[in-house]
Amino acid sequence: SPDGDYIVYPRNVDGTIRTFLYDIATSTSSELLPYYRELAWSPDGEYLAMMTDTLRIVSFATGEVVRKYAGLMFGSKLDWSPDGEWLSLGFNQSENLSVLNIETGQVVVVQPDGLSSCWWPSWSEDGTLLAFEAKEEGVPGIHASIWAIEFMSSEH
Repeated sequence: SPDGDYIVYPRNVDGTIRTFLYDIATSTSSELLPYYRELAWSPDGEYLAMMTDTLRIVSFATGEVVRKYAGLMFGSKLDWSPDGEWLSLGFNQSENLSVLNIETGQVVVVQPDGLSSCWWPSWSEDGTLLAFEAKEEGVPGIHASIWAIEFMSSEH
């Protein structure tokens, strides 16, 4: 969690993977929700983004689903922008990055020229850059580099 008080982790329970919450102060774990492939805390720690076939924004305090987005293409990693306005969904089916506006549900597909297989996105601390791992088109093998592009939320 952003405040460092909790850790969310998956655990196999009798052959079923479940999601657990570890409270650092009390050294206790409790089952949080069914298993989610991707999880990300909002910057203020109030919400968890949880993805399986549907993206759910869940209130950490109540466990209530406050928003649902179905039919999104997502990939390698969920990551909130520092202002909490955008959520990077990782790569989509064409291996470009997808970014969701939490409030409007608008999805922006980021297609950097000359790059393919973009994945593992992370925001800069000020939210103006989106960094990710990518391959250059036409380069043989699996060699990838770290790239960053400007992402100004007011322009999207």
